[in-house]
Amino acid sequence: AHPQHTHTTPTAHPHAHTQPHRNSIYEAMHQQEVEMYKSENKLMREKLTHLQRNSKIFAKLTGGLVGFCKGAIALLRCKLCDGELRNPRLLSPCGHTLCETCASK
Repeated sequence: AHPQHTHTTPTAHPHAHTQPHRNSIYEAMHQQEVEMYKSENKLMREKLTHLQRNSKIFAKLTGGLVGFCKGAIALLRCKLCDGELRNPRLLSPCGHTLCETCASK
């Protein structure tokens, strides 16, 4: 009698089919991460542009304010001695303003 042979189909390794699937998951996760970084990069560039624009506006405003303050301070100083304008005297007809000490000289 012949021994009975059973024909079996060779089976693949139990995890062999998961490797391509696992790679596609990693690729999808990598792509999501790349997209997230692109989005964050775009947002950071927009914020930087906004900050640069605001800093230019701030520089203009503060520059104007500093100029205004310097002008106001200059009005409070004697044109001759450059000292504090105490008891200011308006000269006629020129319209200059001097401190009392310089005006009396």
